[in-house]
Amino acid sequence: MLTQRNMYKITLVISVYKNIDFLDLVLDSLSFQTFKDFEIILSEDCAEQELKDFISRKKNILPFPIKHIFHEDIGFRKNILLNRAIKQSAADFIVFIDGDCILHKKFMESYFEFMRLADCITGRRISLNEKMTKQILETKNSRIRTIKAILNAECKKEIKEAFYLPFIRRKGNISILGSNFGIKKELLLKINGFDEDYLHACIGEDVDLEMRLKKVGGVRFASIKNRAIQYHLYHKRENSRVMEFEINKRLFEDKEKSIDYRCKNGLI
Repeated sequence: MLTQRNMYKITLVISVYKNIDFLDLVLDSLSFQTFKDFEIILSEDCAEQELKDFISRKKNILPFPIKHIFHEDIGFRKNILLNRAIKQSAADFIVFIDGDCILHKKFMESYFEFMRLADCITGRRISLNEKMTKQILETKNSRIRTIKAILNAECKKEIKEAFYLPFIRRKGNISILGSNFGIKKELLLKINGFDEDYLHACIGEDVDLEMRLKKVGGVRFASIKNRAIQYHLYHKRENSRVMEFEINKRLFEDKEKSIDYRCKNGLI
């Protein structure tokens, strides 16, 4: 069964791996959203009792429903869980984010406004430096001022992503960012969801999905850059992903040659 009766305008899927302190801030930022007709699916690429206990406590406090899906920690299996989230979604439109990205208060409202105008919508994020991330963790304050984000951007090229500019419509080439995009559920069903052949954290999630959506033809893409703003919390990155990147890159290139937009190892 791939569908449920639609009870919400949007399903928000949050991909999580172990960091409860970050997730706590993300959930806190969702409490201040100007648009509130959504459900949460926490997609945990692991199975930590600590997170289960945390979610049990939060369910009694937060103003939105939370579902929790998880499996054994046996390496990168994010796409498998994303497909499970699609099956459990109770909305016609699904937004995907990561559990290390605090959301601007207009984040969900921006998606709601654009989901009637496009089939696949994508935003961007500004990465915060280690100093500000530490300060946010200490104060547990998810409400971030634009000027502080600008002054504490880890990458200066991303400073422009911090400005909330609702009157500007973005045109040109639009690419999907895995931590900040939304799509109609019917389209995900049409392309058979995420490709579970990808077993590493590079290329196989957003780039593959975008490639297959373009093969479908007629898909309306839209950018909500400077509207659906994310603040990416600093954390150390793995340096050993060169080999993983090459494995996924070769797999992607092989799949790109096919004319089929449906992946074989997906939702069904």
